Amino acid sequence: MRGGVPAVLAMLAGTVLVGSSVAGCSGPDQHGSAQQRVDAWVSSSDVGETIGTLQGDDSAITKGVAVHLTPNALHAVCAGLETDASDADGNLPAPDSQITDDLSSAYHDEVAAAGDCFTGASGNAALLDRSSVERGHALALMSAAFARIIQVTGMVPSTTTTTSAGGESDAF
Repeated sequence: MRGGVPAVLAMLAGTVLVGSSVAGCSGPDQHGSAQQRVDAWVSSSDVGETIGTLQGDDSAITKGVAVHLTPNALHAVCAGLETDASDADGNLPAPDSQITDDLSSAYHDEVAAAGDCFTGASGNAALLDRSSVERGHALALMSAAFARIIQVTGMVPSTTTTTSAGGESDAF
């Protein structure tokens, strides 16, 4: 056997070091109880703020359609929803499959709603109506995910989109 015991020990030590460094790269939402993992994910992903932002975008579109914003102004509002929903999708998966499934579907509905809104802004009432239905469905899914977060963590995430004077926000 070439190298003998020292070579085997060196190989084992390398394996342990690689395994330790890989384990060290996992986020805080991958260890502990379900409550601890979801709590850590809520804090690191700012999901409450994200949901608050999307609710604000949805409300802005509803108001924009109601007051007959110009097509260019409505395009901008719809594009904001698409950007925010696409960005939100980057915070998935959550450490809970139900939360992940609900938010993933909600974010995809929001992107579809934004597209229909953008195209419908030039006067296509059917697309604006479809966007409204999609946004309603997305809001219901986000509410279900929010309820699941509360069920798992026992806490209500903040949906405020503002930060404190120090520039930090608290997830709960």
